[in-house]
Amino acid sequence: MTDEQQDEQFYRDTESIAFPKLNDHQLSLLEPLGERRLVKRGDLVYKAGQRDLGLTILLRGEIEAFEQRDDTEQILATAHEREFIGDVAMLQGTSALASARVTSPDAEILYIPAVEMRRALAEIPGVSKTIVDALIMRRRRIRRDREFAGMRVLASRDARDGHQLDDFLDKNRIPHRLVEFESEQGQALTNRFHLTSRDLPVLITPGGRRLRRPSLREVATEAGLLRSLAQGNESEIFSDLTIVGAGPAGLAAAVYAASEGLNTVVLEGYAPGGQAGSSSLIENFFGFPTGVGGGELTWLAQLQAYRFGAKFSTPSQALSFNYNTDGEYRACLETEGCSAILRAKTVLIATGADYRRLEAEGREQFEGVGVYYAATACRAGRDVSFGRRGQGTPRRSRQRYFQKNVGLSFASGASAREHRDPLPDRDPQNVWWEKARTNRAGKYGDQRTPNGSDAGCFFHDRRETVHGLVTVGNRARRQRIHQNRLRRRGRASLAREQTSTWSARDELAGNFCSG
Repeated sequence: MTDEQQDEQFYRDTESIAFPKLNDHQLSLLEPLGERRLVKRGDLVYKAGQRDLGLTILLRGEIEAFEQRDDTEQILATAHEREFIGDVAMLQGTSALASARVTSPDAEILYIPAVEMRRALAEIPGVSKTIVDALIMRRRRIRRDREFAGMRVLASRDARDGHQLDDFLDKNRIPHRLVEFESEQGQALTNRFHLTSRDLPVLITPGGRRLRRPSLREVATEAGLLRSLAQGNESEIFSDLTIVGAGPAGLAAAVYAASEGLNTVVLEGYAPGGQAGSSSLIENFFGFPTGVGGGELTWLAQLQAYRFGAKFSTPSQALSFNYNTDGEYRACLETEGCSAILRAKTVLIATGADYRRLEAEGREQFEGVGVYYAATACRAGRDVSFGRRGQGTPRRSRQRYFQKNVGLSFASGASAREHRDPLPDRDPQNVWWEKARTNRAGKYGDQRTPNGSDAGCFFHDRRETVHGLVTVGNRARRQRIHQNRLRRRGRASLAREQTSTWSARDELAGNFCSG
């Protein structure tokens, strides 16, 4: 079955989930929360880029959602009686990716404001499951649509800043396309919008706006990720719980706190998910017997927190923290880009680990365009340099994937300072030569990158076939697990023998292990 056939099968199988019809009972629960409106042919229900959209239920007539791209329109969906329009952006309060207009001579809609919609999704189970499942499925269908553009990032092929924008939007689950400046499509966009190479990278929004050389905060503002926590001219913002960091721990706390009715604010410096969000497959998380993608898991957790009313601000860092003994809201935080002081009854710091970078000369110019600190499925087709293997990512499945899809180049040293056990005092070239001889994965040496630039004694030679993956691990932890496994089996004598063998075999490699 071809990719196109698989897509068609997916769209057929998910049609009923993505576009359900509300029954009489569900409409009776929702109608007191909104108001009825009469609209005519050509009226826009909402426009691309609009934020804080409410729920629009079609009572009579027909409405279509469409994407305006350059001089063409792509019809995304058509709503009929008892159906509703929109996608996950309504739940998150982010920018709408498309526009919607009335196509029938006249129509009647039930419009429920965003605040009332979120309250209904949190408090009325009879309607929340149907609506939330539909919104999530629509976003999945959009991300799978080969024709849908969403936001477009126009950048040079090897430009680090362009790939950074691509990575930021990808990790924040914003549908987009990375268009290479050198491609035919890139040249067409350049001529159409009168752009030059000095303008790159350029963010082209669904509404047609062009942001030249934007910062991450400008991109986040355009996408609706970065939201002002203050209303109007407020000098102070109050919350029951402020969470700094939206990794798995921060997201779990946000879900639990918001579900109990606490006013919850979450600050995230780059993208929700943390280390788990960059794992291709997590197989040891309870409730998912066949495993779940880390990005999918943390995205659903974020949507769950949104549903209960948690407020997210991305990217937003806590700059300072003070404790005030007066009043009920004693914790005072100064946040990036906000003049108001965030005051909270409780602050949960869940920033996770901040791993050090490779200490190799010239590595900065390769980060994001050849050197990555998490090698995931989105890197397919690119040269990948392994810094470490993320927790929860199965070693064998990753090895099979990258042997099939990715040309690998490994980095020397691989940031062993991430871990508690230092490397032995040995020449790193000898270490890598031993691993190359053992695993046939290449050797450390003065190589050059595929594009011919000098990587500073830092890359392996690239092989068409990779027989083993070299990753960084924690030798003490591996050895402890190894000993505990043997002890549970009641084989004390064998445990002593294996422990001795393990140390001897691992002495030269230090913190390195083979996959």
